Amino acid sequence: MSRSQRVELQDALVLHRRPYQNSSLLLEVYTPEFGRVGLVARGARRNKSPWRGLLQPFTPLLLSWTGRGELYSLIHAEESQAAFALHSQSLLCGFYLNELLMRLSEREDPLPELFSLYQQGLVQLSDHNPDTLEAVLRLFELRLLALLGYALVLPEPASLRADQRFAFDLERGEVFALSKAETTSFPLSYACVKTLLSAPFVLSDECKLPIKRLLRTLLNQHLGSKPLQSRALFRFGLGGKK
Repeated sequence: MSRSQRVELQDALVLHRRPYQNSSLLLEVYTPEFGRVGLVARGARRNKSPWRGLLQPFTPLLLSWTGRGELYSLIHAEESQAAFALHSQSLLCGFYLNELLMRLSEREDPLPELFSLYQQGLVQLSDHNPDTLEAVLRLFELRLLALLGYALVLPEPASLRADQRFAFDLERGEVFALSKAETTSFPLSYACVKTLLSAPFVLSDECKLPIKRLLRTLLNQHLGSKPLQSRALFRFGLGGKK
């Protein structure tokens, strides 16, 4: 998209929005065909704008834009279906998914599978089942890392034995079986390794903290030193559920 062009009616979801100049918005949206795209929505904050109140996170949209460079000009927006009904815990989880996509995806790097994964995550969060929220987040993290080329290396399922102990090596991004004499500062049980390999992904109480710690360690390697704002929202808003 280095040369000027016009894109028509692209499926999109808003990841982030902020005021721009007197009456406009700067948007970061995620699309199946173009990946993450930066848009200027001119006049979107005016009272009479048809876009006022429309360009919100978690609302499936059809967007058209034109231009070249890092930021394109939005020329059309319409709702393609009802907004995902997120609130309370599920809303904060949605903001967490958005921030991960903002921080880890590259602009204009099309990954249709990632758009589908994001939509699926929002659908699951819309169920408002507090018992499955953590499983939704962990599965999103696991598959996001894989789609971005940072897949967690796991043992072959056929090689697993219930009497084995496992560990995680950050440098290799690998979970491996320990010998009887080996010790580790990052242990994982047989049950947790089985969970990481399972479909459907069902997160037991035993594995919630170890798998959360594992995926957070791997994510932090790629996120860098800047903390995620959504993690602070969880700490102060919902007692650290995330």
